[in-house]
Amino acid sequence: MSRRVGRLRPRSVNTKWIGLAVLALPTLLISIDVFVLLLALPHLSAELGAGSTEQLWIMDIYGFMLAGFLITMGTLGDRIGRRRLLLIGATAFRLRDFLHKLTTRLVRENQTVVIEDLTVRAMVKNHSLARAISDASWRELRGMLTYKAAWYGRELVVVDRWFPSSKLCSACGTLQDKMPLGVRMWECACGVVHDRDVNAAKNILAVGLAER
Repeated sequence: MSRRVGRLRPRSVNTKWIGLAVLALPTLLISIDVFVLLLALPHLSAELGAGSTEQLWIMDIYGFMLAGFLITMGTLGDRIGRRRLLLIGATAFRLRDFLHKLTTRLVRENQTVVIEDLTVRAMVKNHSLARAISDASWRELRGMLTYKAAWYGRELVVVDRWFPSSKLCSACGTLQDKMPLGVRMWECACGVVHDRDVNAAKNILAVGLAER
């Protein structure tokens, strides 16, 4: 009994590529929609009188709901757990909510915002700082301040990363020789007791305003 052996057609491979293209097209369209919405947000906010909370919902709820549906119905949800993924998504959304409200308030209430040019990537390598830096989302905070300052016509001043903001006394201008990371409170020779972060913030603001 003879058997015919034919050439296998790469039909399954073509089908996979077609399926990938079908899945990628909606993703591309969603990305374009979000980008257009980002550009139109200042005009929408002005017309609707939207506050910081309303702006957050305008920008994030569409992608958040879509991502939630896709994740919970996908294989990733089967592996990790749908409830756990939803909790992770809700936590991330709350963090973005806080960052949006904070940056919007800073930009609206101030004509000039001064920040320090921190090397976040290098600082994350420090194990004692990595958790705090990641929780604070410094990189995302700076990004939000940058584009919101442009939206509202505010000035964002970035102070050089090598400026000794922590070691400089904001009262008399004396520069300390050393300031270990573990020191949170210190007293200057002039008698003023400083909180490390508050003192650094005062110095950053002063030098930022002077550089304008």
